[in-house]
Amino acid sequence: MKVLGDSANILLSVAVLVCMAFSPAYAITRNVCSACAYHSINEALEGAVDGTTIRVAAGSYEGAYIPSSANGRIEIIGGWKEDFSQHDPQLFTTYIGPVTVGYYAHADITLRHLDISGSSSQGVVVWSSASSLKIEQCNVHDNQSSGIYILTAKGAEVLNNTLYNNNLNSNLGISGYAGIEVMDSAHDSLTISGNQSSGSRCQYCYGIIIYNAKSSDVITRNIVTNNFAGGMSIRAYQPSSAYSVEWNVAHNNDGLGVLLQGGAPIAQHNLLHHNGGMGMQFSSPSGGRIAYNVFSRNLREGFSLIGSSSAAPQFVFANIFEGNDIGFNIAANTWGWGSTNLQPVSTNNIFWNNTRSEVVHSGRYPWGYESPIHGEYGSFNDIPGFSSNVVVNPNFVDADNGDYSLNPTSFGIDEGPSDLDASEEPAPNGNRINIGLLGGSASAELSPASPHIYELEAHFEGSDLVINFDTSQNSDYYWLDVSYHLNGNSVQVPATELTGDQIHQQFNRALLSSGLDRQVRWGNALGKLPDGISNLDIEVSLQHGNRSDTQSATAIRDCNLNASLDKGQFGEAGGLAHINIASECAWTISSSADWVSLEQNAGLGTSDIGVNIKANESHTARTASIQLGDQIFSISQAAAACENCGYTNAPEPSPPTVAPSPSPAPQAPTPEPSPPASLMFLTTPSSSGKIRVSPARSCGANCYQVQQSSGNITISVSARNGYQFKGLSGSVALPKSCNNKSGTCSIKYGTLSSRALQSQSAQIGRITLTANYSRKGKK
Repeated sequence: MKVLGDSANILLSVAVLVCMAFSPAYAITRNVCSACAYHSINEALEGAVDGTTIRVAAGSYEGAYIPSSANGRIEIIGGWKEDFSQHDPQLFTTYIGPVTVGYYAHADITLRHLDISGSSSQGVVVWSSASSLKIEQCNVHDNQSSGIYILTAKGAEVLNNTLYNNNLNSNLGISGYAGIEVMDSAHDSLTISGNQSSGSRCQYCYGIIIYNAKSSDVITRNIVTNNFAGGMSIRAYQPSSAYSVEWNVAHNNDGLGVLLQGGAPIAQHNLLHHNGGMGMQFSSPSGGRIAYNVFSRNLREGFSLIGSSSAAPQFVFANIFEGNDIGFNIAANTWGWGSTNLQPVSTNNIFWNNTRSEVVHSGRYPWGYESPIHGEYGSFNDIPGFSSNVVVNPNFVDADNGDYSLNPTSFGIDEGPSDLDASEEPAPNGNRINIGLLGGSASAELSPASPHIYELEAHFEGSDLVINFDTSQNSDYYWLDVSYHLNGNSVQVPATELTGDQIHQQFNRALLSSGLDRQVRWGNALGKLPDGISNLDIEVSLQHGNRSDTQSATAIRDCNLNASLDKGQFGEAGGLAHINIASECAWTISSSADWVSLEQNAGLGTSDIGVNIKANESHTARTASIQLGDQIFSISQAAAACENCGYTNAPEPSPPTVAPSPSPAPQAPTPEPSPPASLMFLTTPSSSGKIRVSPARSCGANCYQVQQSSGNITISVSARNGYQFKGLSGSVALPKSCNNKSGTCSIKYGTLSSRALQSQSAQIGRITLTANYSRKGKK
């Protein structure tokens, strides 16, 4: 045994001895190099005790054997400069042959910064280690069997190693054919992290194989690629084993990406893409969680769940299945057909562009019956346990170059299950986890701004309700809800009845792509609403994650309101008219005057409304209007007949003057009163073609009455009390009749039309009529 090279032999000062007295073990450093006391690692291992560190300088060395007699902590560290003045594994490579940890070794072994290759069997083989094992930052390559083979170890850690081109001869080794292989061991805990394992090309070769996985095992942040059978194979013998498989990348393997067998694993944040088989297969499940994974562009299924029974549900959520042959396959290892008793709880996953089907429910795997989406179920969200899954473009940053994070407008942001805690995600996180690789983690994509609706407008086209608006574009898609108010209640329009070029029906929910000029149509809305709806108050709501915006509008219906009035002119006695209404919706009708009354003031559809015109007791003609929607109907009524009007009151005769005389003189007769002023009528044509008659200035407001009917013009003049007409005279001889007893006299313009009267009036210019009268009883 060589001891002169021990650095401890020159640390003999009292101070050092005092310090070491309080240490749990002596720190011993042994250097290995061509000019050192130790020329090989095995020489340095001879007599190694607890706390021995073996530093190996750059160069090529034979392999190392750690004997069963080894005890305590032993470190073998390469990457040193020849004089040990500098440590840089990138500059100073330490090449060694295979490393073996012998049976029953009770040491805590650390291998670091070594380049291990050229073994006729495994590169590193650990037959037994009752204590701990750490293999860190080593290159293990070009070995005939597995790169690292661990039969058993308590607390084994395999960290940040690079393994490639192992398994050159698959007939060698115990069973295994993997870059890293951990056998059916009695380990207490296992951490496989940060390793890159590729190029295992034999028939059953994987990048990583683990048997008898336990709940304490963590397989994380490994990259497995270009392996023949697959990237990883992990088996648990205990159904309750909840081993962790997180943040791994398996791509471009000839077979599947990750194979999980048994147990209830926590498999999340894994990226499985471009594998020649499935992205991930989980067989014989007993529970577990499959979350935040991306299954992209695998030649077969993105994820396949296989088993004959299920002791507990498998939770499958917040994953993205994109570009696979089948997105998610559920299969039973039974001889049944068309159904499976596997019932995963599958929520809030994104499916997109999976070639054959998004989801398949199949019988005996891998043969037999297949029921793609819309097979035995109306949609895969109708499968028991499925809900809130969507089929939309996840909008990766750059999937072609391996960046499967989400662009800022991706719908996957904030659309994970609403009942999960989002506090691990950075702010702003919208209090809702993301779907996809980074969801629920400190690296999650930030939440976008809230959705907004602009320029909302609604109207009816025939029986359809049409809604137009713009949206903000903070997200690629928004959930869309449309509701209307009826009788004080808010009623939601079924999402399946909403159509439009920008709407994607998502299993009884409407998903709207964001942007300008969005148009949504509710087909045959009027057929689904109560009869007679004319104006409908609606609300449109957009939602993304826990954020939303709601705007209101009123849809005004074009009712095609048609109506007609059968009579619009009435004499002083009044009468009854009818308005016939034809409409598809409700209407209201009103009158502008109380002397025109309506049988009803509102109605629906076709109706016949009675219009009652009261008698006119006034000596003035009058007009009124009836309004129905935008239509206005005119009603005119003649004045009441005029009696004892139109004259200036004649003075009562003065008593006779008696001349003074000594003898009585005869009484002088009472003089005739002066006749009232003559009546002068001016006839002039009006713009409407009717005759307008005006009194002379000496005539009162009620000195005459004019009526026009069927082309006849009648002018009537009344006498005041105590007088009677003796006739009419004038410059034109016209047919006339006088009724002295009634005190009225009238003339008629025969049956002349208004046009003829205008012509006559134009020729004559003025018609002067004089009423002659006398006191009753006088001649």
